[in-house]
Amino acid sequence: MASATGIPQQPPAGRGDEESEPLLGRPGDASQKPAASIAKNLILAPFPSPSTKGRGSASATEHQSGVRAYSYGISSLHEATPTCPSRHLQQCNRLPSARNTMAKLMYSSGTGVVAEAGGLLLVASVWAAVFLHPPYILFSVHPLAQSFGLLVLIQSILIVQPTVTAEQKKVGQKLHAGLNFLALASFIVGVGSIEYKKIRSNGAHFKSPHAYIGVVTSIWQILQYLVGFTMYGTPQVYGGEAKAKAIWKYHRISGYGLLLLYMAAVTSATKTD
Repeated sequence: MASATGIPQQPPAGRGDEESEPLLGRPGDASQKPAASIAKNLILAPFPSPSTKGRGSASATEHQSGVRAYSYGISSLHEATPTCPSRHLQQCNRLPSARNTMAKLMYSSGTGVVAEAGGLLLVASVWAAVFLHPPYILFSVHPLAQSFGLLVLIQSILIVQPTVTAEQKKVGQKLHAGLNFLALASFIVGVGSIEYKKIRSNGAHFKSPHAYIGVVTSIWQILQYLVGFTMYGTPQVYGGEAKAKAIWKYHRISGYGLLLLYMAAVTSATKTD
């Protein structure tokens, strides 16, 4: 069943599971709790809690491959006993507590933390590289705006993925749309700044793989936003609400592909003069 937002409700077991399951884990492993703040979705785990699954196991019958690897790691955190030289005994005695703390943190939050950390580290490294190395020129706007836009784009994905109830989905959809608009605006500023610089200085276009990837990514981003907006706001464009809702799973897959393309753009930028 699909909600009024066009985002399907969490389906019963069956073929529909593929549409609601997280990238790591099974359907229901990453779901917003009824009374939980939607802000927690930004760090929500696609892993069962320790109260229902125990400390973790390497058993293939309990988890899918991604979850199995994580579970095995958590088990290792609890069970491993280091060999300590006597002169470092006090420090080593603290290790089990540190392991337990890390395990609890990952269980209580989840892989959203990893995505957040990656986005924040990217922004921190890019902004530090710009502001710690003056002078500040028109080109400086490009990496600042693009890295900020990518961080916001990550938030837009994390905020909507775990929603379950119709009310949660309505709130999540609005936040998803708003964050995507902010990300798109930031990307437009970033692309506009570099294009204006090239035009003003008669610079050559498409001199690197980064430029080609950037153009493809920008077009994809605009199309992705237009499809998402019209799917919810003007479903008649697709022949009615039911047909518009059916597009959601493709919109979701396309969004993940777009995020990967942005990663490629970031990577290629490090090899560009």
